[in-house]
This record gives sequence, C-alpha cells and structure tokens, in this order.
Amino acid sequence: MVFFRLKRCTFLKIEYLCTVFFQIMNGRKNIVIIDFKQIENWEFIHALEDATAEKWEVDGTTANVYHGSALKNLVRMALYFIFPFKIFLKRKQFKNIIAWQQFLGINLAFYSRLFHVKKSYNLVVDTFIYKKKDGFIGRIYHTYMRYVVTSKYIDKFICFSQKECDYYSNLFNLPQSKFAFAPLGIETYKDIHSEQGEYIFSSGRSNRDFDFLVDALKDTDYTVKIACDSYSTSKQHENIHIYHNCFGSDMMSMLAKCFCVVIPLKDEHISAGQLVILQAMQMGKPVIVTQSDGITDYLLQGKNGFIIHKTKEDLLQTIDRLHNDKDLYNSVSEFSKQYFLDHHTDTALGKKFGEIINSLN
Repeated sequence: MVFFRLKRCTFLKIEYLCTVFFQIMNGRKNIVIIDFKQIENWEFIHALEDATAEKWEVDGTTANVYHGSALKNLVRMALYFIFPFKIFLKRKQFKNIIAWQQFLGINLAFYSRLFHVKKSYNLVVDTFIYKKKDGFIGRIYHTYMRYVVTSKYIDKFICFSQKECDYYSNLFNLPQSKFAFAPLGIETYKDIHSEQGEYIFSSGRSNRDFDFLVDALKDTDYTVKIACDSYSTSKQHENIHIYHNCFGSDMMSMLAKCFCVVIPLKDEHISAGQLVILQAMQMGKPVIVTQSDGITDYLLQGKNGFIIHKTKEDLLQTIDRLHNDKDLYNSVSEFSKQYFLDHHTDTALGKKFGEIINSLN
C-alpha cells in the first residue's frame, strides 16, 4: 500500500511537471526574423501556420536597404549584430526561430555560444551561403563562421540547392542532417504585366560576373540593361546601360518588358541567381544562366531556361536561337509561368519550412 502511494505520488509529480512543461512550451512564441520591410498579408506566413498548426510572428530590422557605399555596408553589418542581440536577450520567449537572413540567425547563435547559455529554442537559418574571403579578413571570417556553424545552437541550415547541402556538409565536417534543401519561393507580382521587348536584362549583386556579360555583348546589335547598385565599368558602350537605383517594382517592371534574362555567375559553388530566375519565370521570360551548382534545381534545360558555359560563343548562340525560333521562345515562356506557379510561390516555400519545423519538434 505504501509502495502504491509512493508510486502514485511520483506519477502525479511527473504528470504535473509535464503539464507545466507543455504550458510553458505553448506559451512561447514562434517568430520569423527578417531584414526587410514587413510584407502585409504574407503568403509565406499563412502557409507556415497551416503546416505547423501554430501561430507565427514576424519581426526584424530593415537592413537590406543599406547597400552600395562603405558606410551603408557598415550600417547593414551593425544591424545584423544589434537586432540578433535583442532577440538573444529575450530568447526564452521563443520556441522556434526562423532567420530569414542568415546573419540574423548566425549572430544570434554566436551570442548563445559566446555566453554559454542553455539551448531553449529551435533555430533555422535561411539561406545559408558561405563564400571564402582572401587575406587576414578571410581567415577571421572563416574562424567566426566555423565557431558558429559547428555550435549546437543552429538546428538546421536551409540551402536553395541540394548540391550546396552536400558541399557545406563536407566543408564544415557536419552531418548532412544539419542541412535541408528548400526550393526558393517568392511573392507574386499581380500588378505587373509582362510584354515582350527587345532588350536583354540582368540584375542582382551577389556572385555576379557582369564584366563577362558586358564583354560578351558590347558593340553587338543587342541592347543590354543591367540593374545593380554596386556595379560600374570604366568603359562606356552605346548598347550597355547600367542602372544603380532600380529596385523593387521598378526593377520588376523593367524585367517584365525585356526579351530574355541573362544571369552571369562567378563562383560555381556559391548559391546565387535563384531569385532573379524565379522573377523571370513568373513573367514568362526565358532565362540564360552560366553554369553553377546552385541553379540546377531550378532550370530544366530547354524547358524554362538554358544553362550555358561561360563563353561569348555559347551566350550569343543561345540568344540568337531564341530570336530565330519563335515556337521555342513561346514554349519556354509558357512553361516557365506554369512551373513557377506549381513550385516556387511563397505558399510552396511556407509549406516546406513548416515540414522542416515539424521535424524539429
């Protein structure tokens, strides 16, 4: 009888502790931390909530507007450290954290490891990209990244290509289970309509090789428009136009009126170009991309775009082919629009992130 009472008492204590635990867990918030202005009625959040059956909040700092000058870059870097520290100070409020900009999550994990705090939340870092830097700064950067990436505070790194998952797993000697591939999804631009123009369009700043594009198409019959706030060239060419203040809907409007989109990339192992690929697909624009590990999960050769060797000959041959074969152009255009709707919307991405979060809880 005494044993029974003791056993029952132990059971009640365990039951009470479990109840308290779940009450605490249910009281903690889920949050997506961002570096851009909040999107009203964001489809990604709705899909994430549906997939996880939980409420999600959005908070962040508008750091993505600080690009270009050294001062702006310094401000952006400072914000990437300041905002995560604010989250760190109230970390016990959160159950799941998705860092939409990787350094918001990486720096949050840095503070957690630096101060040896108890791990109390799941942290998913999106989009994980690591590019080696040269010299003394490069060594410091690599040491910092390894210090954070190999810590216990980041549960999952999201990459926008499968090959990157394998690459970073080997680079940092981490199990592949720490990385997950999620096809990028973006918002739909319902107020911008596509029409076929004559110029070739290119945009973006990360891992771009615009020098190749200019050298390949300068003094040709093709007009080229490049939207990038950080690119300039000392030589001027009549058919090459560079726009330093073309962002958001203005950039999309320019893309929507082009003939095709060309994305020249530098490092084949660095993820880049997917966003512009999806923007072009949404507008039904054929995409030409130089070879890269990060884009093979997005382009089906000859169906929604073309992957080429980074040579002038390959680029010109592909552009000429699109100009001379209207049936091919129309086929790629229509397939691209449907493929975008089926695979790369904010809703599709939110569902994928929900699956990843559910696997951690």
